[in-house]
Amino acid sequence: MVYLNTMGRLLRQEFPVYEALHRLGRSRRYALLNLAVLGLAYATASLFFGLERLVQATGEPLHWSTILAVEIGGVATVFLLHFGAALLTWVFSRGLGPSASFVLVYRHLGLASLTLWPAALGLAAHQAGSGHLGWQLLVGAFSTLALLTVYTALRAATGFSVPKTLAALALASIYIGGVLYLWL
Repeated sequence: MVYLNTMGRLLRQEFPVYEALHRLGRSRRYALLNLAVLGLAYATASLFFGLERLVQATGEPLHWSTILAVEIGGVATVFLLHFGAALLTWVFSRGLGPSASFVLVYRHLGLASLTLWPAALGLAAHQAGSGHLGWQLLVGAFSTLALLTVYTALRAATGFSVPKTLAALALASIYIGGVLYLWL
């Protein structure tokens, strides 16, 4: 119950929850759990929405090892992208003034990844070729919520003022958006 209550506080954008988690030594555990669930949600949704394409490509039903490989790959991809996003955000934060340690930014952004769980489902549906407007609205709505949560997490990690936090977030978002545009 403590985990669920804490994640509810994160969704309500309660600023002090980040410091409390760090002080209690739970930020690492919760951040890793949020990222693992995000990876599993994305991989499972990709399998669900892309199953027909995958079966057509291989010509046979999916073997359990293929499903396991996709799930592990989804989790690994999320951790890799999170590391890159946290590193770039930390670098741009350092450029704007004294900043927190990279580990603190990494953990806070990992906690904020909770808001991307529903967006991962919509993104997987979109990538599988579903042009349904509902999926696009889901991704847009939860990406907006995620951006707000990342702002709160970055501000809690760095202790920056509102303009500095917005500047660091804007610079990181532009750079990360460019990388994702080229990747996707």
